[in-house]
Amino acid sequence: MELTLCGPSAFRFYRIPPQYLALLPEIHAPRKPASWRPLFKTPLLKDFIGLPLYLLRTSKNSCSRAQNIEDQLWSTELPLGAIQETDHGFDVTSPAMTLLSLARMKHVSDARLIMAAYEMCGSFAIFPYRPDMEALLVQAKRESGITVIGEWQPVGKPHAASNDNTSPYERGESQLVDKPHAVGNLWKRDPLLSLEELNEFVLRTKGYRGNRRLAKCAAQVTGICASPFEVQASMLLSLPIKDGGQGFSGLCNNAPIRLNSKASLISGGKHRCYADLYFEDTVTGNPLDIECQSQMIHDNGESYLSDADRAAALQLMGVDVLPLTFDQLFDYNNYQAVCSLIAKKLGVRPARRSDDSRKAETELRHTIFTEWEQMLLP
Repeated sequence: MELTLCGPSAFRFYRIPPQYLALLPEIHAPRKPASWRPLFKTPLLKDFIGLPLYLLRTSKNSCSRAQNIEDQLWSTELPLGAIQETDHGFDVTSPAMTLLSLARMKHVSDARLIMAAYEMCGSFAIFPYRPDMEALLVQAKRESGITVIGEWQPVGKPHAASNDNTSPYERGESQLVDKPHAVGNLWKRDPLLSLEELNEFVLRTKGYRGNRRLAKCAAQVTGICASPFEVQASMLLSLPIKDGGQGFSGLCNNAPIRLNSKASLISGGKHRCYADLYFEDTVTGNPLDIECQSQMIHDNGESYLSDADRAAALQLMGVDVLPLTFDQLFDYNNYQAVCSLIAKKLGVRPARRSDDSRKAETELRHTIFTEWEQMLLP
């Protein structure tokens, strides 16, 4: 029986650091539904990908009635490159096909789909830091000389996870991955999918079920983000007012800015820097760079000096720099004040909300401030 992960299962597979995957044994798909139970107990499925298992099927006869299996039937010919092989005994939908698979699922809201697209196209992943796997990795490297191409790097230092199962939004706290007790859930990696590749895939799959929804959500992705914080800020500021955002147009992420000789000198010899959230057109004529000040990345003296030097260099280039902390985004009153300031710099009016758009804003904030680990579960 063929085994092809799709939807949430494929998305969670893409979140696993490659150095962890290298330590996990291959699994074999069962030939009979009754044989699924032992498979569910394998470490890769039980502890890393999780249940239920979402599988892509190309015929009704291949669908399984086993518990903890969710089949997604594709009766049309699959797009070119939709399926990728793995070294673990199963196939997985490509990153773009995974997003199209998610777009067909009712329990995945538009906001969640946009978040998933940002993560696929971003330079970060969310996955719990595993001290046990780190110890096994050190042992494997020492004893067998194992090497892993493209290892991901955890951001910050790992800490013990909290036993509190409520979301930060419900506790009135900042996002989990931006708090010291959870550092280690955020990983730095290269993007799995470029925006150009995503947009090209959307064009190629016109007529497929879920394509219109994916096209709508992909159009809301403003660029490459390096953390959930940047995604949260981008969505709140750029999404249409009717969808709960501020509707600020012209936002792009990770925008390259070439420095002149004086600015390069201030920034320590760098000739180019990248703006987190960048608006080219403002009422003053000076571009606006909103810098997301994450505790994990910026909470040390070296990073502070680097940020200060970069801000000075950008200001010398005529770019206005606005630091943004997570608490400013999370606290609603502070958030409104920041939005008013941004609106003034952009020369637009702050969002005026109807009852429906106010409800949409509340739902959006609840969605994006919910912990990302479980964001695609029913």
